[in-house]
Amino acid sequence: MAERGCGKRKPGGLYFETKTSAFGQPIEFFLVDPPIPVDDLELCKQGQQLTERDGKFHAIDWVGSTHYPNVLDYVEETRRMGASRRVGANVDLSKLSPGAKLLLVHDRAFISNFPAFCRQVDYKIQCPKRLIEHSKMSDVIADPKSVRRCCAGFWWRDIPLSDLEPYDATENGQPLFTRKMPSFEYRVPQPVDGSVIRHYRPAIFLALPITNLCVINGGGEKTERSKQWASQSSLPLVEADE
Repeated sequence: MAERGCGKRKPGGLYFETKTSAFGQPIEFFLVDPPIPVDDLELCKQGQQLTERDGKFHAIDWVGSTHYPNVLDYVEETRRMGASRRVGANVDLSKLSPGAKLLLVHDRAFISNFPAFCRQVDYKIQCPKRLIEHSKMSDVIADPKSVRRCCAGFWWRDIPLSDLEPYDATENGQPLFTRKMPSFEYRVPQPVDGSVIRHYRPAIFLALPITNLCVINGGGEKTERSKQWASQSSLPLVEADE
């Protein structure tokens, strides 16, 4: 299995997975746009916390900026590899059933001063979900108090130039750059000038269906304990060697 930004999975570990499929929806379908700020919630950055909505429990999980400094790092990895998140030790798996989601949080998902950010962009930001309310940047700047205006499309312009390498191609007349991850790379347009100070808020940026639990073989008693633990949930369970 290709290495992820957070490294390799541990023998005996139990993981939430979201599988990819040639017949599934593109990653843009699962983006939370606008991102939902969570800084008024008491969330832990380790493991997951369960939240109930419409009678079903979902898992909120914080994507660490140490391994994924940019929101797109995780989005693009998920596009190619699906999602795999180690289940926190305190998660009550008995509350999770088919239809449960992973609600993923990142420190830099919401840019509070996005009007100043927008003013530095001399070409149109493409909303990845093609939302009408995000179609005109002039409206974004004119309505800075509207949370609905913080578009997920900003993530494609928010990667520091120091994280990128020039790429010998252009898009819409603008140079493209390459962002390299452990087992893949992706392209982004010209980033916004680094002189613009961003004011970030942690926010939910991705809502993925939990397709199954996965236990990693080779952990001896740990693997068996993980299987027993997983049996508390009605989510499907699969086994993998890594």
